[in-house]
Amino acid sequence: MLKKMNQSNVMPWIIWGISAAFVLYQFLLQSSVSVMIPGLMRDLNINIVAISVLSSSFFYPYVILQIPAGILADRFGARVLLLCSIFMCGLAAALFSVAHSMSLSEFSRILMGIASAPSVVCGMYLACRWFDKSKFALVAGMLEMIGLLGGAVGQFFLVHLVTAWGWRAAMLVCAMAGLLLLILSIIFIKNEPQAKSVASCPKLQFSVLCGKFLDVMLVPQVWIACIYSGLMFSIVTGFAGLWSIPFLQARYGISANMAAGESALVFVGTAIGTTLVGWLACRLGKLKMIMIVAAILCSALMFSVLYVSVHLVVMAILLTLLGISSGAYVLAFAVVKQNTCPQISATAMGFTNMVCIILGAPLLQPLIAWLLHRYSNSMSALSIKDYQHALLPLCVFVVLAFFVSLLVKDKPCCEE
Repeated sequence: MLKKMNQSNVMPWIIWGISAAFVLYQFLLQSSVSVMIPGLMRDLNINIVAISVLSSSFFYPYVILQIPAGILADRFGARVLLLCSIFMCGLAAALFSVAHSMSLSEFSRILMGIASAPSVVCGMYLACRWFDKSKFALVAGMLEMIGLLGGAVGQFFLVHLVTAWGWRAAMLVCAMAGLLLLILSIIFIKNEPQAKSVASCPKLQFSVLCGKFLDVMLVPQVWIACIYSGLMFSIVTGFAGLWSIPFLQARYGISANMAAGESALVFVGTAIGTTLVGWLACRLGKLKMIMIVAAILCSALMFSVLYVSVHLVVMAILLTLLGISSGAYVLAFAVVKQNTCPQISATAMGFTNMVCIILGAPLLQPLIAWLLHRYSNSMSALSIKDYQHALLPLCVFVVLAFFVSLLVKDKPCCEE
């Protein structure tokens, strides 16, 4: 009896933990280009704008496929979707490692984006089914925390691999990590507890799922939460995901390794922030208040990072705090869950993640690259003022997040 109880307590964390590891893995792949910029420009003979296109090409299919991924998860469950996604991610990483042209590199990044699309959706799906609804905000925050650590790993650990072995070998290591994750998923991942599976209602047909999702699209609070999430998350995808390393190098004249270590603090801070705000949401139940305060702090910190002259140690603290405050983006998932029924939870989470991503990398990365390209086509010729002007849209985004947060309405979680 005790053994069964222990298994029932541990199994949800194992299953959810593996899905969270996949979120970490795809975050690592997302941000991997940022530590390979000089090598990729040299080996593929491309310029600054092409680098941003290569990096952001991951996000276009990733964004487009969020809703289809959610519908597939709600209809068939997360297991099969996860297995296919992890296999394709590993394959795409291996393909990127042997690419010798911009076209093949971009194709492999697009394939990574396609394969990564269900990662967050499946993690949220499993969190909804393996944990009590009162714990959802906390578990969702922890899921994002683990994923964001992938961004930190990508900029701290991966940069050392690139320095020691080159970017091709580093991507091959990523491919092998995907294979290990696939094996663990085959062994452990299940869609839902057996008792719940027997008692739960039948899966909805595609037409019914689409109809219910259209109803969700008409809820203003869903759009407000999603837009807030995207504006706040732009700190991660638009800044830390690509341009923070060259910005810090231009500002302090430090090496790529040191800049990557500093930049990784944004991911670490955001990882802490997602868990912290999830815990606060569970304790206080005041989503709106937390979102407003976080947006104010994030705005002040982003301006400070760009325009206030500080010592490198102080900058490390500012970057960490910037990440912590931006972690409030995860509360959008809780707001959306409050306004949707459990049968379309994965689809709703997919829509939230789509808007969260689309305002960052697909929009901001190319925009910042275009602004930088206006000043110079050479990374070494760009000054700190060039970066400050080009990164100004980030400040605009987080200020907008504050005004959007004022429109959020707190309400009790919907009954399941």
